Amino acid sequence: MTTNHITRLDEALIRPGRVDKKVELGLADKEMTADLFYHVFKPVQEAVALPKDAQSGDNLAKEFASNVPELKFSLAEIFSFLIEHKKSPEEAIGNIEKLISKPIKAKSKPPTISEDTKRKDTQPKIARDSKWDKESLVTEVLTEMVQTSFALE
Repeated sequence: MTTNHITRLDEALIRPGRVDKKVELGLADKEMTADLFYHVFKPVQEAVALPKDAQSGDNLAKEFASNVPELKFSLAEIFSFLIEHKKSPEEAIGNIEKLISKPIKAKSKPPTISEDTKRKDTQPKIARDSKWDKESLVTEVLTEMVQTSFALE
C-alpha cells in the first residue's frame, strides 16, 4: 500500500496486523541509484543486458550513479528513465543528460492534516446521518468516508 497522505488514512486501515512496516521513500542517493540500475539491467538467462561479468555490471551501475545528482530524483523517475533504455545499459549511461536536463517539479512534503481534523470531517458526520443505520449500507459508508476525505484536499 502506498500513500502520499498517511494522515488521511483511517487508523483501522493501517493498524498493526494490516500494515506491519511503514517506510518513507525519499529521493534517491548514489547507492539507491546504483542498486536500481543493477537490478534493472541484471543478467537474465534469455536476454542478457549486463555483461555476464558481475564486476562489469557493478562498474556500469556505479558509473551511472556517479552521473546522477544525489537527492534530486525519486526512484520512480530514475526507474522510468532506465526502462526507456532497457535494451542497453550503455545507452542509458550515454543518454543520462536526458534525465538530468529534464525539468524538475518542485518536490515538497504534502500538507498534513491532524487526526483531530480528520475525525471531525468524516466520522461524526456519518454517525449523525440516520441513513447509515442499516448494516447493509457498509459499502456506502466507506464510499462516503472516501469521498469526504478527498474533499479535504
